[in-house]
Formats: sequence, C-alpha cells, structure tokens
Amino acid sequence: MNTNKERYFQKIKKLLNKARNNSSAEEAATALRMAQKLMQEHGLSESDVALSEITECKTHKTPSNAARPPQYMLSLIYVISKAFGVRHYLSWNGIFKVRRSVVFYGSEERPQIACYAFEVLSR
Repeated sequence: MNTNKERYFQKIKKLLNKARNNSSAEEAATALRMAQKLMQEHGLSESDVALSEITECKTHKTPSNAARPPQYMLSLIYVISKAFGVRHYLSWNGIFKVRRSVVFYGSEERPQIACYAFEVLSR
C-alpha cells in the first residue's frame, strides 16, 4: 500500500513539475489537469504532495552531550541550516549510551548534505 502511495506521489510531482516548467501552455494545462485528477482520485491535496518531499537526517556524532549545548555548536548548526536551506532540532540518540544528535530536515537531499557538513565541520 505504501509503495502505491509513493508511486502516486511521484507521478503527481512529475506532472506538477511539467505543468510549472513547460513552455507550451497547452501541455502545461494538460499536465495540471492530469495531476489534479490523480489527486482527486486518491484524496490528496497539493500540500500533501509538497509535504511528501520533506526528509530528515540525524547526525551520528556531536562534539558535546551536554544538556545545554555549547554556543559554538549552536552557531555551527545555525550557519549550516542557513547555508543549506534546512531547519534543525536537537534530539537524544541511543538506548544504553544516550548521545546528543542534531536532526536536519528539509526538501530533497539537502538534509543529508547538511548532516555531512555538520559531522565534518564539528570534528
């Protein structure tokens, strides 16, 4: 069931992109009509499709496990979030050995890139 829903999301995304980025007005209108028809058939809205693009990435290591993170770490997280166009929140990770983690979230592959940048720059 989940794969069918993902498949519909992908198809609707492609049709909406075609409608937005097409030089021919007729093709754009046709793509938009098809996307709206698919969304109506499956009970989806354009905001559902936009929200399906949001992903998140959790860091594996952070330089501090303090309850209140150091200012340099918060500044680094802020700069990375602004640079890559993502948002973030701090979380705890692990069961036996609890560790601080940073979770970046945003659209497409941006959170993964922000995670990588944080892990490299925080060494």
